[in-house]
Amino acid sequence: MNKLLSVIVCCLMLQFSSFAQSSFNAGNGIRFENTSLEEIVAKAEAEGKAIFIETYASWCRSCKWMEHNSFGNNAVIDFYNDNFISLRLDVDREGKAFADRFGVRMVPTLFYFDSKQNLLIKEEGAQEVQDLLKLGKKAVKKAN
Repeated sequence: MNKLLSVIVCCLMLQFSSFAQSSFNAGNGIRFENTSLEEIVAKAEAEGKAIFIETYASWCRSCKWMEHNSFGNNAVIDFYNDNFISLRLDVDREGKAFADRFGVRMVPTLFYFDSKQNLLIKEEGAQEVQDLLKLGKKAVKKAN
């Protein structure tokens, strides 16, 4: 009986975890892709868009603040969804190799690349709405 209960609890936790990730992507903010970096690059190249990557950690208060405030702002949502293919990478999990490669010293760190994977901007720290829009516009201008 305990084994069955453990399986049920694990399944419910996995289901909640995937729901939490997909609900954030389902119109509640910037559309962060739930795929590999390679697929992001291919999609950006195919659509002629720049790439936006946020490195974060589950324990990071500033990251959570940005998720709920800056990334949830309608002007930010519209601009980033129109101009970028976006990805979030957890530096303690799937984003560790990326963080090592690009010298992430703190989270959040924001990266802007053109569709050919050239780094345009690297910005450390949480960003207010206006600053996030300025960074995005600067990256789009550099990408073109």
